[in-house]
Amino acid sequence: MKRSAIVTGLTFLSLIVLLLRYQPAEAQTRRSLLKTGVGFELMLAPPNNPMTEGIQIGFMGRISYPLTPDVSFAGGLGLSSYLFQGRRNALYALMPELSVIVTIPQGSWLPYIKGGIGAYQPLSGGGRWDSGPTLHTGIGWVRPLRGSSYFIEINPMLIVGRDRTVLTLPVRTGVIF
Repeated sequence: MKRSAIVTGLTFLSLIVLLLRYQPAEAQTRRSLLKTGVGFELMLAPPNNPMTEGIQIGFMGRISYPLTPDVSFAGGLGLSSYLFQGRRNALYALMPELSVIVTIPQGSWLPYIKGGIGAYQPLSGGGRWDSGPTLHTGIGWVRPLRGSSYFIEINPMLIVGRDRTVLTLPVRTGVIF
């Protein structure tokens, strides 16, 4: 694993620890503040570029912390893979992100908007793909269930590489506990 991937991972974990330590006065009385989400990701990207290629599939985990009833701060970590040319040519990428999520309370499907920063760090590929910071913004919908919630989101992301910026389109679905 590259040194930059280790530094990215440690920085991300440090930010999560800081997030866990912050507790507003009104929130200290609530028991379960942190919400954890897990899901699947399908990321579409333009073919033949130095960042990523075609369709990637993967997993995403997220921890969110409510700052107000409508605004949350979230940290997520994704692992995606481009496998369609076999194991030998596979690309695996780590994608940490920090986001602000604003939920709009209306109806049985609650819409939300999100935006933030992150990183795209290939873990394989022999240097064929660039790593770089990311900017993302998106929209999603969450459906409360009995003890959890179901979500689906579209999260356009710019990956800023050495020589170019690539727009990707991650689509995610999963469960929030």
